[in-house]
Amino acid sequence: MPVGSYADMRANFLIDSQLWDSDVVRWTLPVGDDPLAELTFDYANALAAIRRGDLAGAREAASRTESDRQRALAWSKEQKDKDPQEAEHLLILTEQLHALLTAADGKSRDAVTELQRSAAKEHAMPLEFGPPSVYKPTDELLGEVLLQQNRPAEAREAEAALARAPGRRLSVAGLAGVGIHNSVKVEVGSEVHNH
Repeated sequence: MPVGSYADMRANFLIDSQLWDSDVVRWTLPVGDDPLAELTFDYANALAAIRRGDLAGAREAASRTESDRQRALAWSKEQKDKDPQEAEHLLILTEQLHALLTAADGKSRDAVTELQRSAAKEHAMPLEFGPPSVYKPTDELLGEVLLQQNRPAEAREAEAALARAPGRRLSVAGLAGVGIHNSVKVEVGSEVHNH
């Protein structure tokens, strides 16, 4: 359990801070056999590599994430884990990475389609109490990809991420940055800016 919490905190820190080349990226997972923690670590490493433009490193980490997912499913079955949503959560994480790598390969329309499919799966899952199993809402990723493609009108539809994960700084800032959400307050340092 502690190694899982460590992996979760690291993933959330990297995603929320966007410090993709920080010392935290180079941290390692303590030796053990926790495939869920390993998946979380490899997912965060793949996301960081994608954001840095290290596509070879991203593909390697994404491949490990898929292997971790298979091991985690088998491990959960052995442990008789009763979380019926776990398999879907883990699949969404690997699908997100695949879609981002597809976008990096210049296949942006395919990436958008993949992210829309994953977002629909995420919407179909019941909301849970506590930290989310999907570290970065798929709608938020979809919005980012659409904004990179200069498609702000379509990114507006991805605002659903704010409904499932209200107040996420990255969603609010991304939408406010293109004038999509007019009554949003965005914190920058200690100042609050209205958009």
